Amino acid sequence: MTLNEKYECYVKEIEEAHIWQGILYPGFLFKPEVLNDIQSFKVRKDDIFIATFPKSGTTWTAEIVSLIKSEVNIPFVKSLDISERVIHLETPPNRSLKLLEDLGSPRIFGTHLPFHLLPDSIKKGDCKVIYVMRNPKDVAVSFYHHHRMAKDLGNFSGSFKDFLALFSAGKTVCGSWFDHVIGYWEQTEKNILFLKYEDMKKNFRENIEKIADFLGADLSDEQIFKVLNHCSFESMQKNEKANRDWIPIFDKSKGNFMRKGIVGDWKNYFDQQDNQAFMSLYHAKMGQYTNLKFEFEIPLQPRLLPNQPNKKTNFSAKNSTPLSITNSSPQENEYSSSSTDNAFNSINYESSIKFINNNVFAYHERSLLSTSPTSPLFIVR
Repeated sequence: MTLNEKYECYVKEIEEAHIWQGILYPGFLFKPEVLNDIQSFKVRKDDIFIATFPKSGTTWTAEIVSLIKSEVNIPFVKSLDISERVIHLETPPNRSLKLLEDLGSPRIFGTHLPFHLLPDSIKKGDCKVIYVMRNPKDVAVSFYHHHRMAKDLGNFSGSFKDFLALFSAGKTVCGSWFDHVIGYWEQTEKNILFLKYEDMKKNFRENIEKIADFLGADLSDEQIFKVLNHCSFESMQKNEKANRDWIPIFDKSKGNFMRKGIVGDWKNYFDQQDNQAFMSLYHAKMGQYTNLKFEFEIPLQPRLLPNQPNKKTNFSAKNSTPLSITNSSPQENEYSSSSTDNAFNSINYESSIKFINNNVFAYHERSLLSTSPTSPLFIVR
């Protein structure tokens, strides 16, 4: 089957598929009349837009931003679904942009629109934009699984190879990953904070602080710890107000909206030929952007293990057990960066470790946490 034939089959399965400004969208969610009105949408100075290509950390970042702007009020964010706290610009309530005018400030929006199709006032720099990028091979895998479970996208039944061919050619919904990322990256003079999914996985705390600084929020160490814990992958996967699993268009028999949340899952889907072809395309498209590099896998981080001598950090606490930093292979390490159950990758203590209930350790005060956001941030002895 040729690429065009694959594309024709793909489009036929998408509910109310339509082309807007040269990009394919599912009309069931992305109504043409709403998209046509977006250019004239008026933003406020204190508006915050979280912009991403699909499956690049949209929901994760939205939960972080929403929590920070609530002054880390966890009961509040747990009382409202994320779709009420962070409105997707292309799918406003009742499909009416006018209703957004009545929202109190600050308003937080999400969008998958490429930069050139954003409202004119955003392009002028009238508000803050957080753009989150993820390496395209993991995006392709995640988007493939999203297509399989999303009824409005036809519950894609083709192979991963078929999907990858469409993704590589920019023929999936929302268009080309390359054009999307480059379109934002070239806006260096705008009020945009650029984040990388892989950086957030490697050093979650540092990126939370980066987001907070960009938003003008001065978080205490206690507040940062709450954000780290609440926005871990495992916490969000279990949080019905954040995981989007309740949305009727998702076929839960095909998987969860929040699937794995790891870096390097592409290795389970790309064969050697796929990888060579895609990387050739990647270098052709991205080669000139020498200051924009992506990591396609994260090297194994030291892990924290109980009951072993610690060569890097020694401390004592009544009735406590020393903790150790060691290295291990993926086969040996159930908490490695390649595991969906990753609890910790590494911890570097700058000041102290707090002993809780004689059994549980947590980082305290100025500790630097480098971990993928996949579980509550505690170590149980």
